[in-house]
Amino acid sequence: MHRLEVNKLRNAAKFFSHLLHTDSIGWNCIQVIQLNEEDTTSASRIFIKILMQDISENLGVEKFARKLDEDEVKAYTGGLFPKDSVANARFAINFFTMIGLGPITVDLRAFIADAPRLMLEQKYAELLAQAEAAENGDSDSSSDNSSSSGSSSSDSQSSSSKAPPNKIQSRSRSASQPRHQRSEGSA
Repeated sequence: MHRLEVNKLRNAAKFFSHLLHTDSIGWNCIQVIQLNEEDTTSASRIFIKILMQDISENLGVEKFARKLDEDEVKAYTGGLFPKDSVANARFAINFFTMIGLGPITVDLRAFIADAPRLMLEQKYAELLAQAEAAENGDSDSSSDNSSSSGSSSSDSQSSSSKAPPNKIQSRSRSASQPRHQRSEGSA
């Protein structure tokens, strides 16, 4: 699309629009369109705009919305109405609203309204899966933990033996004694 001049772009979009709204070709050709900020250029957005507006002019917005809700068409419109992320869904809603086709974004608006609940459910499912994995791997990891904690305690003992004894004792006393007791003891 980015190589076509605007007039050729318009003609191509109207040609595909005619083929689609007259059911001369299947709606499966729509599945190549990915409507999001990263995958589209200004030329491809112009193409999509002209395509969608021309289909809605020929079918009417209500009939076009019903057509997009049909199961056989809905299977191919995942790229036009992305539900992979809230940002992509908002981008598509804003795009269709700006070109005057806001009514065909009802499903995307419902997706955004349910997104916080869906995200919480997904996080909950991930936490459950992690908890189950931790329970299943608990017997293996407990033996690993005991061996690693034994080596770390011997490391800390060897490192503490290198420091002068006076400093170790004063650090341990000052850490365990409250501040007001230290000042009384030293006075």
